[in-house]
Amino acid sequence: MHKARLKVWKLRELNVKQEFARLVTDRKDEVFEADKVEIKWNAMKEVWQKATEQVCGWTKGPPRHSETWWWNDEVAKAIEEKRRCYKIWHTRSSADADNRLDAFNSGQSSPRHK
Repeated sequence: MHKARLKVWKLRELNVKQEFARLVTDRKDEVFEADKVEIKWNAMKEVWQKATEQVCGWTKGPPRHSETWWWNDEVAKAIEEKRRCYKIWHTRSSADADNRLDAFNSGQSSPRHK
């Protein structure tokens, strides 16, 4: 469901971006020491991930409570009634909109609009 993720959106902030660039630059020699492409890629990926982890941090991960503890029968009935009313309103309003569209379209085909 939810898992912890790196907060990469923090890299939009100027000071965070500068700190990230400094950390990556400090560890660039690890990438250049590798001789094969696959090893270089893994070294570069590790440098980026470690720098992101240090600068941005992680999200909290999954919530502790998997169910909503405050949800009782009274709230469930109220939500069910609200959904029922919305469905009725939605079907009526779309039918009314179709009737208005038909009336508008039939009015445009009258002789005075030609």
